[in-house]
Amino acid sequence: MRSLLLRALTKVMRKLAGRSYSDLLGHLVLEHDSEHFSDLIPPLKRAALAVPPGHFYSPYPDISSVRSRWSRIFGASCQDLPGLREDVRNQLTLVALLEPLIRDFPYAPAPDGQTVLGMHDGRSLRYECSVRNTTFHLDAVLLQAMLRHFKPRRVIEVGSGYSSALMLDVREREGWAEQVLTFIEPYAQDYFYPLLHPDDSESTRILEQPLWEVDHSLFETLEAGDLLFIDSSHVAKVGSDVYHYLFEILPRLRPGVLVHIHDIAANYEMAPSWFENGWYWNEGAFLRAFLMFNDAFEILLHANLLHQCYPMAPGLDALVEQGEKTFVRPEWKWVNSFYFRRRPVPGD
Repeated sequence: MRSLLLRALTKVMRKLAGRSYSDLLGHLVLEHDSEHFSDLIPPLKRAALAVPPGHFYSPYPDISSVRSRWSRIFGASCQDLPGLREDVRNQLTLVALLEPLIRDFPYAPAPDGQTVLGMHDGRSLRYECSVRNTTFHLDAVLLQAMLRHFKPRRVIEVGSGYSSALMLDVREREGWAEQVLTFIEPYAQDYFYPLLHPDDSESTRILEQPLWEVDHSLFETLEAGDLLFIDSSHVAKVGSDVYHYLFEILPRLRPGVLVHIHDIAANYEMAPSWFENGWYWNEGAFLRAFLMFNDAFEILLHANLLHQCYPMAPGLDALVEQGEKTFVRPEWKWVNSFYFRRRPVPGD
């Protein structure tokens, strides 16, 4: 009997793919004896959508509506957005200060597109510019420059990857034996442990747990000049890491702590390519809302905005030149790091 019910359920679900739970349940009741489905209704409620995607109650966008307003939604603007202080002049000043560090990037691709790892004291560096690196290019150049400029004593990274390799390299190259790196990564086993050298253990901490399980006191240890580097799921929803850092972590940071958020476009909207791929990443919009009329935080470097609107400004031209000679994949031209800071206490 149960196999018969499951076949009937599958038939109805195919017919109503993307429709609401009430539509699905209604067809079951009309076409079959509802008493036989009583044990299937609870999991069906959990699996089905209350409203179809694109409905005004659905978190999924209305595809046709977005396409009808494409240029208004995705068009990058070099003008200040309402309620938001970009302070572009200060951002450009910072990038100009970073220029010598941007040009001093010790990595290069091999002619075959694989990789030539840099060397330091006879040991290979860990970050690579190879064809395997599909995501972290100009942002890597900026990260090593920001680290060397601000010299944080503590760094907490949420979501590990090529950025983690770069942080370990910078610490080793700069001789910062006292710098403490903490990596929060639930899936560290697959990628992270092979990167570590034997002498990394004393000043490197790996937390293999979701962000929301990490004690808040960890983030309260960050002091002025330290860095919280976040590369999240990019999706703000109930129970997500984006909700957690916006509502539980950022308000707890001390004055002067730097924060990085990855994949933030010039207008804080999802990139058009993400939309086309069905990646409805809404983190940028929530970050924009967090920063609007927010005098407690200041924007330091909105990389995608500067890259689009001021590509030939001092430091930004060097960034492009570095990308052209260093990276082999076409994705290198995308830069989307976003740095901001809890405003320091006056006089500090």
